[in-house]
Amino acid sequence: MSMTVALKEGIWLKQFLEESKLYKPQPLLLHCDNLSAILLARNLKHSEKTKHIAMKLQFIRELVRDGSIVLTHVRTDQQWADFLTKPLSKSKHLECCNANGLRPL
Repeated sequence: MSMTVALKEGIWLKQFLEESKLYKPQPLLLHCDNLSAILLARNLKHSEKTKHIAMKLQFIRELVRDGSIVLTHVRTDQQWADFLTKPLSKSKHLECCNANGLRPL
């Protein structure tokens, strides 16, 4: 579900940048930490277990199939936005801040 929301935003930004000639056309790269979601999006078979998300899943599958997006897995230890969503140890918090370009004043 969250991949769909992220892709909608990414597609809008990509089209905006392409129209303003600031971005050359290339596939949109989406990083995801959920390997099951990536495999589900790449698998073209219909499953009864996924009927509650069928429309959103179909949207992603079509984009993957036509090469508009590329889904890549990101390991848990490389989730640099974790400091925004959960409590972390001080060392992990500083690592995430550094990875996002944040420096102490």
